[in-house]
Amino acid sequence: MFPDEINTPRLQLTPVRPESVDVATLHERLFDASRPTVETELRWLPWEPHHTLKETYDYIHDCGHQWDERERATYCIRLGDGFDDAGASIGITYLDCFWPRRTAEMVMWTRKDHWNQGFMTEYGKAIHDLGFCDLGFDLMIADAIDGNDHAYNIFEHMTEAFDGQYDGLLRNWLPDGQTVHDVHRFSITRQQYRAAMGYVDEAAVETEPETHPATLD
Repeated sequence: MFPDEINTPRLQLTPVRPESVDVATLHERLFDASRPTVETELRWLPWEPHHTLKETYDYIHDCGHQWDERERATYCIRLGDGFDDAGASIGITYLDCFWPRRTAEMVMWTRKDHWNQGFMTEYGKAIHDLGFCDLGFDLMIADAIDGNDHAYNIFEHMTEAFDGQYDGLLRNWLPDGQTVHDVHRFSITRQQYRAAMGYVDEAAVETEPETHPATLD
């Protein structure tokens, strides 16, 4: 159901599953608590830095279980062939599937040294294609914790590019230890997305879009 590989003009998305990723490499590139920028990257996200390889191993196996149960599709973002360090992992994205509601939620994380290069917009479109065109969801949502200006700007831009909307501030929405965060909710319907991308009808799921959103991240 979930594709084993998604390619964009500059990136390759591969599943985070035991058979698809190397524990040591993923730990070193993304999760290692000693990496200088990892705290900044994960401050507002539902991940914690990993202090041991065992934590990364467990994470990968949890992602594999969620994949097999069709609950969540988690992908590792890798640089494509046009880069000197092609294949290097630069982030994680996942799609939470709420099947009874016909709704999916996207979460994104990119290493800080790859911010402001348009990557999040690029793979964000690929995840919207997955949700709407491949999986048939009616609605895609994204939440930015109040205070996370970087995520807010990305989701605001993406929502505008895909003809979606800002739904407002959800008070006391996200528990986090002793804190409960307010979150900004953005949403895009399948009809809005398909119109923005130039898809003429439901059969044209592989038609190249006629318009391309500008990049921001």
